[in-house]
Amino acid sequence: MQKYLIRSYSPLGLYPTESFIHKDAGFFVSDEIVYSIVLMQLNRNFSYSYWLHPEEVQLCSALALSVPPIKVGKTIFYPNLFCFSKTYENLVITKDKLNSEILILAKEKIKNNKEDSYDNTILPTFISKLDYNFHPKAKNHKRQLQLFNSININNKMLIRGLETLIKSAALYCHPQFLLEACSLLHISMEVSFHLVCDKANINHLKPKNKVKKAQEYLCNALNEKYEGQKYFEPFYEDRIKIVHPKNNFGLYAQPPMSPDDFYHLYDNLISVYSFLLIGYKKLMWESNWDY
Repeated sequence: MQKYLIRSYSPLGLYPTESFIHKDAGFFVSDEIVYSIVLMQLNRNFSYSYWLHPEEVQLCSALALSVPPIKVGKTIFYPNLFCFSKTYENLVITKDKLNSEILILAKEKIKNNKEDSYDNTILPTFISKLDYNFHPKAKNHKRQLQLFNSININNKMLIRGLETLIKSAALYCHPQFLLEACSLLHISMEVSFHLVCDKANINHLKPKNKVKKAQEYLCNALNEKYEGQKYFEPFYEDRIKIVHPKNNFGLYAQPPMSPDDFYHLYDNLISVYSFLLIGYKKLMWESNWDY
């Protein structure tokens, strides 16, 4: 017997236009409900969660990273708080199962739990009547499968980086929380730095040399000109302004952040993680991503 976790997603997000199917996971998309089902691989209590579990991060990240960031935007995964587990024996996740027995179960469980006073997220359309929005370019099934298979949920560093990346997009659904969304991106950026250092095999270097060597490695890998800068240097300056109230850049009651600061860093990180996971070497501003 194997345990699976099922969770619905709020209409506040922006989702792929088509369902995703893998032997260990599924992401079902329809006009009335969007939900995911994942095989729980880690042995722990998962009956309730305030955010996505690693297996769900794996699934949502694979879908999010498959979308070219520039010009066509991004996907946004906005999970509902309520989730539930179901035990199956020899379950084979198929499109028919996602659209029939699992769908019926998900709707029944969500409907029975809709009065949960702790969940202030907007529930699926069949309850809230608020329409879902879909991303027309999020449909590269080949890349989605490549990314899903490349994400190791036992790699705590990687999961932390991907979790904060997709969570930042959900938080930015509320522009009032721009600083907080950028702060999450800065965590994801820090994770990407450590992953790049691992890939470039430069952890033996001193910190001041490592931050330049990591950027040089990344620029060379993505065929971008290296001009002596530190790793993601302008974005680390933004991070200092947010995290440290008193710093060398000035004293701010409200750090000077703009939506572009969020979008530029998010787009870059989409490219970096795509490269780290599957070796995809397209610059984030290139319009010829094959999707």
